Amino acid sequence: MQDLIVKDIDIKTGSSKLDEDIQSWLNIDKNESTCAALLGMVKERKHTELEALLTKRMAFGTAGLRARMGPGYFCMNDVTVIQTSQGFGKYLLEVQESLVRENGVAIGFDARHNSSR
Repeated sequence: MQDLIVKDIDIKTGSSKLDEDIQSWLNIDKNESTCAALLGMVKERKHTELEALLTKRMAFGTAGLRARMGPGYFCMNDVTVIQTSQGFGKYLLEVQESLVRENGVAIGFDARHNSSR
């Protein structure tokens, strides 16, 4: 379904970099809701907002990753959670490979909206 939506929209923001970032996001995001939100911003020509969402990443602070839910690397969504989990797993294997392989790692969730996805 995502391919059908993408074919119906002409991505021409005036910035080839932003156009590439939008297409790249649409290629990796499998969540219909966040893809639709991003495509809505493209159609509404919200180029400044799109640039902010796609060219910056959330910062990992003392409370972990905190951001509003939405499309792009600057928001909390399926893509950023998957990428963060993969990066964290890679880091753990680099610093404590034998311990991780012996004991494994548990990644949990809490009661916040969409946390169990």
